[in-house]
Amino acid sequence: MGVINVVATLVIAASALLSTPASAIETKSYYGYATDLKTGEYLYTEVHNHQYDGDRWLSGTMKFYAPDGRFMGDKALDFSKDAYIPLVTFTLGGGRYQDSITAISAKSVTVKTKRDKDIETKRVARQKNLAADSGFNALLVDNLDDFKAEKSVDLSLIVIGRRDFYRFKAVPKGQLDFAGETAIRISIQPDSLLRFVVDPLNVIYGLESKSLLRYEGISNILDRATGKPFNVRIDYRVKPDKAPAKLPGL
Repeated sequence: MGVINVVATLVIAASALLSTPASAIETKSYYGYATDLKTGEYLYTEVHNHQYDGDRWLSGTMKFYAPDGRFMGDKALDFSKDAYIPLVTFTLGGGRYQDSITAISAKSVTVKTKRDKDIETKRVARQKNLAADSGFNALLVDNLDDFKAEKSVDLSLIVIGRRDFYRFKAVPKGQLDFAGETAIRISIQPDSLLRFVVDPLNVIYGLESKSLLRYEGISNILDRATGKPFNVRIDYRVKPDKAPAKLPGL
């Protein structure tokens, strides 16, 4: 074998090693069906596409559509810096409304909000058990064993729109059969004066799938009529009867 062929063979072999992942990256695609928590009116559809390395959430996108198929907004997530705090950009209204996390360090998280031409940036100090945006879900999943043991978990959540963090207590509320598996209810209760103005969030997680099956509480999508967030029930396994017959593509 000539020198050139030997070099070529080594280059190809090295390229193959570099391009072969240590473990397979899996993409999960699914819908979230959002209805009004009080009236049951269908409000919007979430289209999820996320990448996982085993149980570790790597990145993903969420797109939001009105019942008539109108595109409402989207979110991009990147968990490369922190398992519970993603670099995130959430956009509504064609870019007029935007929440984002632009930097993450050992001491702080940089959040940015845009409301039309009004742009504000702030650094939020790191806290114990701190999560932000959809990283809240990853933190709860990692504490499912505590919830199964009927233990509460103290945590803090960055609310990007308010450019601050708030303390919560996640309290298990018992197990149930839901959407084909054994699941657990968890109440996410404000652990400060916030409890007087904000209702608890209620979630159901599958214990086998380690997946969020239902969410009840304030939405990150705004009602165009009022400018305020919807109060929603979002199902991720069970499709409501009022869901549109034709859904956006996954």
